Amino acid sequence: MAYISYKDVPLYFGGVNTSTLPTTTNNSGVFCEQVQLNYTPNISPVRLLGKAPTRDNFNLAGPPNSSLSFSCYVSTGQFDPTAFTGDVGDTGATFRLGDNESGISGSGAFLTSFSYTLAPYSPVLVQCDFAIYNPMTISNPGGRIAKETDPVIDDLDFADYGHGAYSTFGGSALSDISVFETIQYQFNVNRLPVYEIGQFNPTVVELVTAEQNISIRGDNIQALVPLTGSNPGNLSMTVKNSTEDEIFSTNINGRITSENISIAGGDLARGSLTITELLK
Repeated sequence: MAYISYKDVPLYFGGVNTSTLPTTTNNSGVFCEQVQLNYTPNISPVRLLGKAPTRDNFNLAGPPNSSLSFSCYVSTGQFDPTAFTGDVGDTGATFRLGDNESGISGSGAFLTSFSYTLAPYSPVLVQCDFAIYNPMTISNPGGRIAKETDPVIDDLDFADYGHGAYSTFGGSALSDISVFETIQYQFNVNRLPVYEIGQFNPTVVELVTAEQNISIRGDNIQALVPLTGSNPGNLSMTVKNSTEDEIFSTNINGRITSENISIAGGDLARGSLTITELLK
């Protein structure tokens, strides 16, 4: 089997809370720079008294440990990470990597985290991490890395994609920093799949905890926060493209949990702070 070039292995992502796999007619192509799929069967060795172990002395011990991670550009009408953040039901999302017939397909994918950075003159590249709760294969071997003969990916036009030069940050509520150099956003969620006896797929996927935080780097720290932190008010970040189309926005109304000051010889003094909001 020969190596397959990156240009022949696109990633397609389905909608929220659906079991319908992406196809060439209903897919949503993702403009990603890299993809990592991790799949580990959850089997444990079994040793029996009076019996020499063989290669078959492994038994199913739980659902597979599977995850999908990728970094992508975002545009209007395409993959939107914010659509997968909350209590999105019990079905999850579907995806396809490579060829429609023999490529790798999966279902029951739930977002566990996503992050991005707003910075001057820098494109917005979103890192997305999904846990896969449905087995990707049960008895027969599953898919493989297979070349897509006719990838259905829209023509690339970076003017349509989110960029720090056009995005906005509503930080007027912050009194500590007035010049915003970079803003890093992070969302994390903890989900609990509940499997029913006789079922391979989870019956219920509970949203247990969720939080988001932003780290802001700017010109200065005017005053250190009290021991208990402080709430600067609602802050908003809007990712836009060159035509000022809003791709998605995130709002955070949390508490300042850390502040840092860095000073180096021959450079300017800079301040940074982290704001965390508990969503659940």
